[in-house]
Amino acid sequence: MADLRLYFLGPPRVALAGASIDLKRRKTLALLIYLAVSGQPHSRDALATLFWPDLDQKRARAYLRRDLAILNTGLGSQWLETGRETVELRREPGLWLDVSHFRHLLAAGQSHDHPPESACADCLPLLTEAAAPIATTFWPVFP
Repeated sequence: MADLRLYFLGPPRVALAGASIDLKRRKTLALLIYLAVSGQPHSRDALATLFWPDLDQKRARAYLRRDLAILNTGLGSQWLETGRETVELRREPGLWLDVSHFRHLLAAGQSHDHPPESACADCLPLLTEAAAPIATTFWPVFP
């Protein structure tokens, strides 16, 4: 299975096997972000209501099916677990999510026996790595 890398800190970016995936519909991208960050299965009815609150359930579920089909086409069918009533993003070994990586680095930096407002020599590289994608997104370095 090809690696799926999801970058949501800063402008969203999706890469499959090193190639950028362009999801043209904003709601399709929002659906992927929601499934990835929540990390759990969701009912189709709940997703339809969340993303298309102004539509009746039948039309909202039709739009959900369309966006799931777009995701399956763009990502390959192995990444989404779609059942009759539920949808989830599979947590396969090839999935990398920058939000999860960020949380992991912060937790590792907070696991030492010192006050949270100070950083030790072991924490500093972890915090620097956690902040790097955010810093370059919002404060780019110009040569």
